[in-house]
Amino acid sequence: MKIQKTISAPASFYRVSSISPLAKLLIKAKVLALARGILIQDELIASIESFVERNNVIEPKGTSHTSCPHCLKAHTIKKAKELELDRESVRFLSNLIKGNLGHDGYYLDGDELIKIN
Repeated sequence: MKIQKTISAPASFYRVSSISPLAKLLIKAKVLALARGILIQDELIASIESFVERNNVIEPKGTSHTSCPHCLKAHTIKKAKELELDRESVRFLSNLIKGNLGHDGYYLDGDELIKIN
């Protein structure tokens, strides 16, 4: 005699459509990095999402946001170094985000001008 345990959940539990396009992109990047043996911490992903939402340079369409890629790259690399990611991880992130590392040694985060170390 076989006993089968059934777990039921609401249909909304199985939907992931509420994930923003940015979050989907970051999850894909995390999977790609893992395939290469690189770990991108969830704290860094959350920081990138928050940065993009705070620094939107055009009116978002739906849940999509756009920020300056140079500032985003600078913020991402600075945060990665603060989290003490290894050199290979930092290089992966640098190649992932197109653009320069900030603007002449600085980047904007909201109203704050931040120096890149």
